[in-house]
Amino acid sequence: MRLSFPTTPSIFPMTNKDIEIVIGNFTWEVNSRQLTLGKNDGSNPESKSTVLTPKQYQLLKCLYDAYPETVQNDQIIESVWGSKHTSPESLPQLIIRTRQAIGDVDKTILVNEPGVGYSLVFKPKPVQETLVRDELESCTEVEAKAEPEHQRSNIAWLLVMVLLSCATIYNLWVAGESLYNRADFIELHHLQPYPDMEQSENGDIKLKIDNHDCLYSKDQLLLQC
Repeated sequence: MRLSFPTTPSIFPMTNKDIEIVIGNFTWEVNSRQLTLGKNDGSNPESKSTVLTPKQYQLLKCLYDAYPETVQNDQIIESVWGSKHTSPESLPQLIIRTRQAIGDVDKTILVNEPGVGYSLVFKPKPVQETLVRDELESCTEVEAKAEPEHQRSNIAWLLVMVLLSCATIYNLWVAGESLYNRADFIELHHLQPYPDMEQSENGDIKLKIDNHDCLYSKDQLLLQC
């Protein structure tokens, strides 16, 4: 007997090998037999996991692949047990054990349609939440790596600002001193030389100051009148 499921297209991307869905309080990666209690994002190091038996996994995978349709009982038996002979109680017992494993106390996850079969109720794991979390973790790592370099850059800029401030203060001081001595410089620049002045062979200078003969000795830096 060849197994045939309804051809109604699923609203979820069933071909994604790493797709995760939320079943009750568990997160389930459909390619794995492991169910993780709570958010499967590593935020809770004490999160508990439940491992499905092979037949429990085959049951959930069969219903997942057929979502949102109801799978008939004989189709479930063919998918889980194949051509092996099964008792009438095999499927109900498997449903009970699977409900216990996934915490389906209210029978709202493995939903029974009397006389027909079962369907699986689940929610897709929010992709946007995962992307945002990964982006934040990536940004945090980049910031942590860039922090020492950023600190070095700040120190370098601080040193540059200190040097520029010192240079500015020095230039202002020189400019102020120049303004202060400006009058003396102008006066010296416009001074007229003595009219009666002559230089001797040994370098001394003879000059007349107020009708007095004076001698300036260059070697001794001495003026005698």
